[in-house]
Parts: sequence; C-alpha cells; structure tokens
Amino acid sequence: MLTFHVPKAAVTTLIAIASFVATTASYALGPSDPQDKTYQCAVAGQTWGCGDAKPSQAVRIEERLQPGPRAAYAIHTGVPKAEAIAKARAGGEVPIRQVVRITTRQLSPAEQWDRVNGRYVSPWEKVEVLSSAPDSGPGPVAQGDKPVTVKR
Repeated sequence: MLTFHVPKAAVTTLIAIASFVATTASYALGPSDPQDKTYQCAVAGQTWGCGDAKPSQAVRIEERLQPGPRAAYAIHTGVPKAEAIAKARAGGEVPIRQVVRITTRQLSPAEQWDRVNGRYVSPWEKVEVLSSAPDSGPGPVAQGDKPVTVKR
C-alpha cells in the first residue's frame, strides 16, 4: 500500500485556491437569474452584459376611433366599445378618427429594476396624434397593437 504524506498547510492552501477559482468562475459566467442581472446592471454598476446604453425604440402607426364623451362614459360603465359608439352615433355624437404614432421604448436596466420593485417608472409608450378628423360613418376600427389600413 502506498501512502502520501502532505503537509497540512499545503492542503489548506490547495483548498483555498480551489475555492477561489470556483467562485471566480461562477462570477465570470454572470448571473443566471434575470432579476439578479438587472440588479447587477442597474444598482451594482456592472457594465458588461447589460446591453446598449441607449434603450431601443420601436415605432408603429395606427388608426384609432376615439369615442366622444357619451360613448366614453358608456364604455366606462361596461358597455362594449362598438355598441357604445353606435348608441352615441344614434344620439348625434360623432367620434373622432385619429392616426397616431406610437413609439415604444425598451426599459433601461435601472427602470426594469424599479418596475420589479413596484416603483413608478416613466411610460414606455409615447402616443403622438398625427391627424384627427370627425369620423364619416361606421367602418373598421383599429383594435389591439396591430396597425389597420382603412380604405375610404
């Protein structure tokens, strides 16, 4: 039988080095939890792996039918939008057809961290009205996030 005798100080040093290498390797891979990564980018000042400094933006153009006050109140009380607009039209109210530009931006890591923790974050959708005109009559209405082309 072969027996190795290693000094206790060498074993302690070897264990310390192995522990350091394992810890360093786990930090080099980066955080696996998305919330931890957001925290590292926003609060701890980590710069690698956090994406661009500028948040990206997406722009889409939509056409929307804005109800008048009578229809808006009916919608608020639970009446479906199409039905509320139809009843308001019958009463003489004219809805407004608007073409809007919606700019959606991606939240920065700091804003994501604030949102996760329930703090207020500025809106990530900006809506600009490009044109507005009284609606000429019943027609297709843009609903949801899809742009709809209306032929007149």
